[in-house]
Amino acid sequence: MQPADQAWVVFDMDGTLMHGDCGAQLIRSLIRRHYWRRLLAVLVAPLGFPLMAMLATRRVGVSLFFWIATFGLSDSEYERLLDDFVRRHPPLRIEPVIAALQEALDLGQPVAVATGAGQTLAERMVAGLQLRGQPLVIGSTIQPLAGGWVSRIQANGDNKLRRMAECGLHPPFAVAWSDSASDLPLLTSAREAHWVSTGSATPGRVLSRLPNLIVHRLGGPSPA
Repeated sequence: MQPADQAWVVFDMDGTLMHGDCGAQLIRSLIRRHYWRRLLAVLVAPLGFPLMAMLATRRVGVSLFFWIATFGLSDSEYERLLDDFVRRHPPLRIEPVIAALQEALDLGQPVAVATGAGQTLAERMVAGLQLRGQPLVIGSTIQPLAGGWVSRIQANGDNKLRRMAECGLHPPFAVAWSDSASDLPLLTSAREAHWVSTGSATPGRVLSRLPNLIVHRLGGPSPA
C-alpha cells in the first residue's frame, strides 16, 4: 500500500528504462514458432494493428495476437517459453533513467515501474536490470479464453492508473517518467513529470498539457 507520508516515484518501462517493446517482441517470438500461428497472425493483422493503434481498443488488438501466440500452451509451457525469451533478450538499458530510478531507491523513496507489458514479463525484465533494491512492478494482466490467453487490463493510458489503483497506488504521485503520449494520465497525475526522448520529438499535445515537463534527449540503443 502507499505510504501515508510519501508519494510514489513512477517509471514507465519500455522506451523509458530500456529500449524496445518487450511485450511486442515476446508475442512475435511466440507466433514465429509455428507456421499456422504466423498465417493466422497475417490474416488478423488488417484488423489487429488498427485496434492496437488506438488506446480505446488496444486491449482487443493485443488480445487477438496474444491469443494466437498462446493458444494450446499450458501454464508450464508458457512459463518455460517466457524464461527462454528473457534469457535471449536481456534489457537494453537507458542508463540515465536507470540512474534516476536507482537514486530514488537509494534514498528510500517508494518506487514503481508501471508498464503495458504483461505482469510476469515485466517482473523478469526489471529483475534483469540488477538494481540495488526492488521497485514495485505493475504490468498488464491476462485471463484465459478458449484455449489461449487474452488481456484483462491492458495497462496503457487511463487503464495504467486503474491497474496501479488495483495495486494500492493512487495519485498524486511525486514524480513520473515516460516516453509515451499514452502516459499523459500518469504524467499529469505527478507533481514532477519527465519525458524520455531517444530520437523523436516530444509531441505537441504532451507539451501543451505539461508546460513544466522536463525533457531528456538521449541516444538510441547501441548497435549490436
